[in-house]
Amino acid sequence: MARQRVVQVVLSCVVLAFLAAAAVAQDKKEPIDLLPASGGPRRTPRLPAEPSATRMELGVSQAVRLATTYNSGLKVAYYNHLVDRTSISEAEARFEPVFKLTGHYGISEVIFPQIFPTGNVLPDGSPEFFQTIVNDKTDNANWTTSVSGIFPTGATYDLQISSDYRDREAGGLLNPTYQTTTLATLSQPILRNAWLQYNYANIRLARYAESQSRQRLRLDTVALIADVHDAYWNYVFSLWDLEVKKRSLEVARELLDINRVKVETGVFAPIEIAAAESGVADRVTDVLVAENAIKDNADRLRRLIMPFRDGSDWEVVIDPSDDPFEQVLRVPTLDELIEVALEERPDLAEARIGLRRQDIAVAVADNESMPRFDVTGQVSWTGLSESYGDSFLDSFGSTGAESWSIGLSLEVPLGNRAARSRLARSRLQRDQALLSYRDLQLGAIEEVRRNFRRVETAVKTIDSTRKAMELKREELRNEQIKLESKVTTNFQVLQVSNDLSLRSSQYLRALVDYRIALATLARSLGSSLEVLSWPIRP
Repeated sequence: MARQRVVQVVLSCVVLAFLAAAAVAQDKKEPIDLLPASGGPRRTPRLPAEPSATRMELGVSQAVRLATTYNSGLKVAYYNHLVDRTSISEAEARFEPVFKLTGHYGISEVIFPQIFPTGNVLPDGSPEFFQTIVNDKTDNANWTTSVSGIFPTGATYDLQISSDYRDREAGGLLNPTYQTTTLATLSQPILRNAWLQYNYANIRLARYAESQSRQRLRLDTVALIADVHDAYWNYVFSLWDLEVKKRSLEVARELLDINRVKVETGVFAPIEIAAAESGVADRVTDVLVAENAIKDNADRLRRLIMPFRDGSDWEVVIDPSDDPFEQVLRVPTLDELIEVALEERPDLAEARIGLRRQDIAVAVADNESMPRFDVTGQVSWTGLSESYGDSFLDSFGSTGAESWSIGLSLEVPLGNRAARSRLARSRLQRDQALLSYRDLQLGAIEEVRRNFRRVETAVKTIDSTRKAMELKREELRNEQIKLESKVTTNFQVLQVSNDLSLRSSQYLRALVDYRIALATLARSLGSSLEVLSWPIRP
């Protein structure tokens, strides 16, 4: 019996020595070191993939370039801009001259009775006549060419050359005949619909509309860049978070192996194995959730940057080359950021263009409320000859006929309530647009201030979460030592291990949130490039 007792003591010492060695190894093996290694940042983990899989080494700047090149949503916005550009040419076409050519040809026959002498003399000595029906046939042709249009002053013009050809079968003093008339007409409004400001209004409105469309394209581009940064850094976070979850699972499995040995040697009660197995099961679930998050974030990033010429782009494995363990960038002062935002934001630029469009609308409505007073002039030259060329030249010569006239036209609408209502409405809309612009400015300032604070908070959060992670790592080390001395329980060790995993994820989240906060701040300024190229704080 004593001998058996001795054997048990020896075996217990061996087991305890083995467990002590395991505890030392466990103590030396850090749960996960998320801090940058000396000499440079750590490389973002790479996903395992089939050897035949297509891999893409991708930095955030390359992701932005791919997105602005291939993103289908941005292409749709670009086509909207191209469509709006066509309205400029459409408005300018109003001043293009119009050429018109018309012509007619026909034959006309006239039947009438006619008395002709027979050459005989009646008994009373008078000449003898006879009556017959005569058919008089004439070839008729006429054609007209004209050029008409409108000048930028609002004057309408019409230059017309018309010719009338007649060839009478019965002949005549002048046969055939060409009568050619050159007619020039000009009408210039003096009040309503007059002068450059009114007649160029549609062209200026079309150009402003195109400029607004360009600003909307800029806005979509800035939003896309911010979305790419958000998707990229969330994808990076999910890769690192999976490593945290895997390391936590390793700790739980190592603890389960130690507990099984201790239960077999009688050091721990069997219930400790159940607690350890529960901890392993929880961490397996965490790993599965993290793996699924990687797939979701990868798909979101692919959707933004890939050309999708075929379905294989969904299977491209993206290996991020940028990591979140970088130095904090130097952010300009809040006043500097607000000044940049008020000048550069596409929505504010679009609103300013909208104010200019409202000014044009007011000017047009004001012009259309005036009476209509027009001056009209007309001059014509007419020539007659046996050939077309002579008839045209003779119209300007001494044998031609010249006519001219000048006239005035005044139209005063009685009451004019419709025009005055349009003018009042346009002025109210201009005032409304000005107030909307002021509100948009305030919203932009508020957004910049909020995102500026978000960046500052993110910087502080990085420091606090790093400290919390390091303290929790030290606490886990101490709990593992206590477990060897039976001062603590498996449950407490698993709880601290779970807290370390949580703190590690929070630290990673803080690093990623800082990068996303920078991109969001850049978006509120109207550009991402300036923010992300700020010099690194020394």
